[in-house]
Amino acid sequence: MKIGLTSYSLNADIMSGRKTILDAMRFAAESGAEHMEIVPFGFTLYDDGRDEFNQPLIDSIRQTAEALDGYDLPELRYFREQFLGSFQLTLDEME
Repeated sequence: MKIGLTSYSLNADIMSGRKTILDAMRFAAESGAEHMEIVPFGFTLYDDGRDEFNQPLIDSIRQTAEALDGYDLPELRYFREQFLGSFQLTLDEME
């Protein structure tokens, strides 16, 4: 199981300009998320009018994701090591 966050939950900050999608990704990683669902509100990955992808933003998202992939959060590591295994059991399997 991975702990994640959706960019939609930060939509108010993204729409107001307080955060970019890249800021939201950093926030998610700093908050312990191992995964982020990208929901394109407040930014666009594909421009229908020009019929093309927003390649600079897509490249930036990929670069940010790669940089955050190695992000070490001791609290998250401890949670994974100590508690994550119990989430793989059903209630009937837990003692």
